[in-house]
Amino acid sequence: MAATVEQMKAINGSVAADVVLQPFLDAAALVMAEKVVLGCLTAKGATVPMIDAATAWLACHLFAMTSTGQDTNALKRETFEGYTEEKAMSQVTGGGIMSTNYGQTANTLSGGCLVETDKRVASVCFFG
Repeated sequence: MAATVEQMKAINGSVAADVVLQPFLDAAALVMAEKVVLGCLTAKGATVPMIDAATAWLACHLFAMTSTGQDTNALKRETFEGYTEEKAMSQVTGGGIMSTNYGQTANTLSGGCLVETDKRVASVCFFG
């Protein structure tokens, strides 16, 4: 089983269209696949359901880091004629995987394998 857009919506309460959320899920799946290939997830004993859950939470993190994601999570509590609606909100503090509760949960589910992902050094090569 792989992570789904429906899982993302259950986690973050988004009403965004599937076509808007799918690229974030695809990107999260690529990150998690890299962690499997590098052996971090297997070394930490992560199971397939844990990896799928971490993928969905990571996708929510990636979405929350965009202006669109922040806008869809803006409602906190609304009351009208005795009816109250509450929605969980992701608070973005700084940058990186640990800057949202979604990223923190994804990192926990992955056994800490995601915490260094955004700290990798990029290299530029010139061929001549």
